[in-house]
Amino acid sequence: MSVKRLKSFSKISIFILLVLITVVGCAGGQKTQNDTTENGEVVIKFWTAAGEFRGEDSGGMQVIKEFNEKYKGKIRVDAKYAPWEEHNPSMQAAFSSGDTPDIFQMPLGTTVSSMVKDELIQPISGLVSEEWSERFYDDSFQEGVNVFDGEIYSWSFDGPSLSYMLYYNKDVLKNAGLDPNQPPTTWDELRDMAKVVTEQGKGDIFGLAFAGGGPAVFVQNLIAGFAIGSNPEHTMDGFNFKTGKYEFNGENWVESVNFLLDIKKDGSILPSSMMLKVPEAQMLFAEGKAAFLIDGRWAMGNIKDNNADVNYSVTHVPTKDGSTPTYGYNSALPERGIVVSKDTKHAEAVATFIEEGIGSKNFSEKWVQGAKGLSPMPEVNEDESLYPFPEFENFVQTHNDTIKAIPDPFVRNPEEIAVSNEIGGMEQSKMKPSISEIFVMLMNETGNVEDKLKEANILLNKNLQEGIEKVKGKGGNVSLEDYIFPNWDPKADYTKDNYEELK
Repeated sequence: MSVKRLKSFSKISIFILLVLITVVGCAGGQKTQNDTTENGEVVIKFWTAAGEFRGEDSGGMQVIKEFNEKYKGKIRVDAKYAPWEEHNPSMQAAFSSGDTPDIFQMPLGTTVSSMVKDELIQPISGLVSEEWSERFYDDSFQEGVNVFDGEIYSWSFDGPSLSYMLYYNKDVLKNAGLDPNQPPTTWDELRDMAKVVTEQGKGDIFGLAFAGGGPAVFVQNLIAGFAIGSNPEHTMDGFNFKTGKYEFNGENWVESVNFLLDIKKDGSILPSSMMLKVPEAQMLFAEGKAAFLIDGRWAMGNIKDNNADVNYSVTHVPTKDGSTPTYGYNSALPERGIVVSKDTKHAEAVATFIEEGIGSKNFSEKWVQGAKGLSPMPEVNEDESLYPFPEFENFVQTHNDTIKAIPDPFVRNPEEIAVSNEIGGMEQSKMKPSISEIFVMLMNETGNVEDKLKEANILLNKNLQEGIEKVKGKGGNVSLEDYIFPNWDPKADYTKDNYEELK
């Protein structure tokens, strides 16, 4: 699906870490307890895990510095960046203490709906101008997803975004005697090429690397890249909108786990992969320690940041038969968005920061220029002069070739958000162990793949049905039918007209 076509469709508890990677905007004055400096300058806190804010010279920090300079003496943004592994517990600690930042990126495992329900955030649309939302792709804001009672609560830095892509190091491939311009398109090709690289690497360079030690969802992303390529009717959450059921026990998921375990048994996976955090995996790939890295769109710029001279490119994850995969995407996203704290004392200053800072066209341009991905603004994504390096063209093309809009039960029936709150979203984060954690166990060779996925799948479907029954018992007008889209063609965009057909 092309960038232009996108405009037509819709779309936590762990130990608290003591040290955060902190990046602070332009300084000035001592803060008092009400976050206002002695000279009357308002100080607003912004916390994020977005890589565009990593380091004082990053595009995001440049936008903040420009903003702070423009409003010097009036508003100052105190920005804190930390990777997801640290951002999540720091946000959880902030929620527990009641000392939340004024504006922040939602931690993984939370949804806009749950934060609205828990009264942790406030509407953005009541702060910014009506024109602000018009900069974004159509249907970037959807009732039941990031809009409630007509009010916008969040937006994303991201535009169209793939969570699974194949990055390949051309120099590593060439040094192993392989064609650096012919990445693998099938599972067999990937396995064979990974073997050759590993043999030539003699214990120093391996075929494949990934971030198995980051949040468990990254292992799920890894496996989903292969599984969905075999069955585009499945989402990353293993849900099939044609049948209205979780299908993690499907042949495609079982085969995908076993395929990766086969590569592991070959000795072709970088041995530390199941312990690597996301930045570590990206750094080792950039240093030429692996020929292939499976990661999301966020790796594109980070790899260059680690090694400006790395000779690499990107394509879709190989499929079993070599065909081009189709992956689902929604413009309106229920997670990882930017939200405003309900308790902020500086709503007006926050609104100015959104409009002229991190929600501006200027920021979206820097997002693309920094190779963080495509932005949520079509006008920016269509400007090829912003592409930071030649490899970015392949990045854009991979998105255009593989992404299609998929159905969203919360758009079809916003009341289903109550069910989502009951079960922890479609990924069912409340289930322990979660499906992501089960995938981690399987990649660590703990348990039979088919049996574990079958057990988890039964529980996931049971939880969904029970969640629906609980909401119905409270008077909610919800049904499993809301999750079944018989008119969905995974190879085509699911549009507003398709929703209308079901009414």
